[in-house]
Amino acid sequence: MAVSEPSGSERSQRAFGRQEECLLDSLDAITATSPAARELVAKIEKKALQLSALLRELDNHPIPFDDSLREELAAVLDQVGCRIAATRVLEDQAGRRFDP
Repeated sequence: MAVSEPSGSERSQRAFGRQEECLLDSLDAITATSPAARELVAKIEKKALQLSALLRELDNHPIPFDDSLREELAAVLDQVGCRIAATRVLEDQAGRRFDP
């Protein structure tokens, strides 16, 4: 019985998951005011700017994707959007918890 190759979306999810795991491992030692916290925010900003530039390039020069690739891109964008929304909620909650 042949093992099927994972779809592009599955590969993206796995890669995204591995990146999250590495990041979470390093978060355990970070405090709110530590240099590591500033470094983490800087890394997030750098990645966000890179993603923004890639998406802007796609907006400015649309590519005629086939249906499966278009679905994969939509899934990746949904994942990123959901992750951003979840992080905002958690950070808002954490901010209220630590406000005097």
